Amino acid sequence: MMFLWALTIISVLAMVPLQSLDLPRKSCSGYCSGSYKTGAKCVNGFCECSKPGYNKYTCLPEVGNCRVIPNNPDAVAAATLKSVTQTVRSCLNTVDVHRYQVHVLGVYEGNVHTRPPTAGTTHVYVEGVGEKPVVLALSSYEPVRWVIHAGSDIQLHAVLMFSYYNTISSVDLSHVVNSTSVLVEKRRRSSAIGDDSGGGNTVGLIKLLNARWGPIKSFSGCYKADHWTLTVSKPKATALEQPTSTSTPVESCLESKDCWVKYNFLFEDNWNDCHGDQYVKKTKYQVGKYVGVVLCSANKYKLFLSDSLTGRFLNIADGSGHGQDHCEFIGRTTDAKSIDNDFWNSPATTGYSRSFRGKTPTIGRIGGGTGSTWSGQYYYKWIKCGVSIPGDSRVVTWTGSEDKTPQPPTGEPEPTLKPDKTIEPPTGESEPEPTLKPDKTPQPPTGEPEPEPNLKPVLPRKSCSSYCSGSYKTGAKCVNGFCECSQPGYNKYTCLH
Repeated sequence: MMFLWALTIISVLAMVPLQSLDLPRKSCSGYCSGSYKTGAKCVNGFCECSKPGYNKYTCLPEVGNCRVIPNNPDAVAAATLKSVTQTVRSCLNTVDVHRYQVHVLGVYEGNVHTRPPTAGTTHVYVEGVGEKPVVLALSSYEPVRWVIHAGSDIQLHAVLMFSYYNTISSVDLSHVVNSTSVLVEKRRRSSAIGDDSGGGNTVGLIKLLNARWGPIKSFSGCYKADHWTLTVSKPKATALEQPTSTSTPVESCLESKDCWVKYNFLFEDNWNDCHGDQYVKKTKYQVGKYVGVVLCSANKYKLFLSDSLTGRFLNIADGSGHGQDHCEFIGRTTDAKSIDNDFWNSPATTGYSRSFRGKTPTIGRIGGGTGSTWSGQYYYKWIKCGVSIPGDSRVVTWTGSEDKTPQPPTGEPEPTLKPDKTIEPPTGESEPEPTLKPDKTPQPPTGEPEPEPNLKPVLPRKSCSSYCSGSYKTGAKCVNGFCECSQPGYNKYTCLH
């Protein structure tokens, strides 16, 4: 009898698909949104999807080795909006990719939503040490001005921008080192945010990129963001940070009080009046290990801190003043002689801060102006410490690496690229879409119908039969069983502010 009972239990367990365990699932009471796209049906209180390209149990995209899940512990990208961390749906392909590292970032919109549409701004900080040329694919529905930040350790090969409003959207490469050889393409396409149940076409975009560039390395998407940080590979210790038996000239300079390393480091340029020569040296702290200086002039400059020479240098804020003691980071024993007086309005961001001289800095939220978003930590656009940089100090120049020229794989020649020109796909890989210029609508991949462009992610909506209350105020009309509003100040789909 015990044997039969155990056999019954084993039989029942055998009927439970292993793929359904430990995966985020969408509950339902009878209806699953996006069924036209994903084939979703409500089964035993959870949505199950049947169309190719979507995981049966999560109903999120699953293409090749890319299985999208929210809050992925292996995520290589993080998004914030007004310094608030956003929920990101992502995948990471752990299988070795082809000659390019293709990373996809998707949002529905940037930091604004206006009608008529205007471009919001989203900054993308590409960090780490790129072992292969990087292709950055950026997707949005609403227009976005993408501002790319990449240092000399990143081999940025191409930036591909996809947007329904592609003629209003743009890519800014002014913060990319060696940007003259970067290929830029723009195409009109719906958004890809990692969940197609409310519209968009994440699966179609991943398939398109896989066909042209080889399997993507990562996908990361969320509804709205003004900052992305993408780590293309785990940062490697530089030659300056590795213990060696013999100190290099640059390493010795970093440790010296009377020497500056001239080095074009990557820094957050959101509240800064200085854009001249750049210098770095070590501090005595383990947090904020390096101080970076960007000159307005020899006696006026902006100070930054970083824990890595090849990482992004961040603003420094003060919790009990406005940065007077920061001159200590460049070796001064006295406070600043002068600081710009607009520090009260420093915007919210992530950076270093401390309250008094000699205290180890910490990393957190700083800035935020004087209103309800104030963090209690101000930072400045420039500072004068009463010392000239580099002055009479010795200067050693460092480029960041020995050789920045990407080498193509053996037997596979590297094509010569110029900005805004179309390149041929890698040998043996077909291009599923013709190359498009702005104002032309691309054809979706074969068998992948392009979704209606007016679909939005799932939002709470008011149902109606023919009349919507408050129409005199909101401009509400009953459209296909739901109220839609047209007056300024009200969301078209929710009719809320």
